[in-house]
Amino acid sequence: MINLDKYVICFVWFFFYFFVFFLIFDSVFIVFVLFYLAILFSFTEKAEILWRFIIGVRPLRTLKEKERLEPIFEAVKKNSRYRSKTRWAKLFIQETMEINAFAFGWETVVLTRGSIELLNDECLSGLIAHELGHHANGDASLSLTEAVGNIVVSLFLMLLRFIASYIKPFNLIYKPIEFLNDLLKMAVRREAEYMADKYAFDSKYGEELKEALYQLYSFTIEKPGSIKEQIKRTHPPLTMRIAWLEAMKSSF
Repeated sequence: MINLDKYVICFVWFFFYFFVFFLIFDSVFIVFVLFYLAILFSFTEKAEILWRFIIGVRPLRTLKEKERLEPIFEAVKKNSRYRSKTRWAKLFIQETMEINAFAFGWETVVLTRGSIELLNDECLSGLIAHELGHHANGDASLSLTEAVGNIVVSLFLMLLRFIASYIKPFNLIYKPIEFLNDLLKMAVRREAEYMADKYAFDSKYGEELKEALYQLYSFTIEKPGSIKEQIKRTHPPLTMRIAWLEAMKSSF
């Protein structure tokens, strides 16, 4: 497993977009103003609310949802290894039947409808513990910063890719930078998944998370894919994560 500091992603992200803006505007001042306005906005509560709206997540609404999910969520928060870092977390739902869970910002944890409908309470506890790990480790706030910043710069990236597809010399400069950006960013994200798994294990939810991953594996066909697809993977293969949890258990 790669040992990379998660804040490497900040440096790589900054370098890549600095390069993009500098090529477009040819001005360091404009580069820093635009880039840091996006960064500063990502630290606000409004940015987190905006991102919830953009990706389509909602709070628990029905009595059935609250009666089942609130006790599970509160119990995992109470047993969380670093309660001071996760006490503000709130649970949300995304209306998709894909089995998934994710976290972003400073208080958002999301379960998909697929996870709620297809997994038992113990498996949901494991997924929630993993996502609280992302909050405790700082990954969730970092992902919001990147996501909100990407909204601001995405139009410029589209323009840059358009230019790169027509101007060969420019393409020779842009493509290696983009490749390096993706390579390091995804490596850091995959490392963050292992650390969130470890957080769930240390919070005594390792078995629940392992069972959830086994359930997800039973619904998933993980093909190796092309080299490009493997580089862009945000998560390690499920079998590797399961083996990582089993190895931690056997070491105790």
